[in-house]
Amino acid sequence: MTIRRAAPALLLLCGVVCAQDASKDRELDDILMKAAQSEAAGDKSATVNLLETALQKTQKNLALKDREPEVLAKLGKAYVALQRPAEAVRTYQLLLDTLKQDCGPASPRMDRCAEAQYGMGTAEMYKGDFAAAATILRQAIASYSVLVKGSVTDEFRMARLKQQADAQSLLAAALFRTGKKPEAIAAFERALQQLGLVEKNPASGDTLREAARTSARDAQASLDLLRKN
Repeated sequence: MTIRRAAPALLLLCGVVCAQDASKDRELDDILMKAAQSEAAGDKSATVNLLETALQKTQKNLALKDREPEVLAKLGKAYVALQRPAEAVRTYQLLLDTLKQDCGPASPRMDRCAEAQYGMGTAEMYKGDFAAAATILRQAIASYSVLVKGSVTDEFRMARLKQQADAQSLLAAALFRTGKKPEAIAAFERALQQLGLVEKNPASGDTLREAARTSARDAQASLDLLRKN
């Protein structure tokens, strides 16, 4: 009898809590939408301010804790865009700390890890710590390699191969800045080979092929410059 009487109260309590959680989710979504609008309008400062507010909400509310990686990833990118690389590095480090389980070789969410590692490498490059950038970019390349090998469809594989090639190009730049010119040239050559595969594969689609062509032009220009000097 006691259990039967308690059940409606528990259901009512769950309903209240669930409604509160949903309300917090909506508030966060609203902030993220405004941040996206600010980014599209080119207002980088407003984007960062909104994402900092969003991060505070995820850190203060347990119901939003699982959305913290999403906000950290957006904030790290926004700090880079605003040319605040030191804060971007700290943000990406927090993100990588929360994604440790996603960085295992058998993780079904390896894509989140790879993107965070690439973001961290980009931030380190802007910060001027090229040795640190090279280290994390090698990890990103390895993560993308796992994704490429584990791709179910050719379209998905080409998308991940494009990302791996971009990481290779960024690694090449980091290697050159650390005085490792031969390794930098080899990295650019690998990137160009991968981008060529993406560009030639019909499964890539027009948008991805065009992106691969653009990345290839940039990589080739950098490679030509390295070979001349």
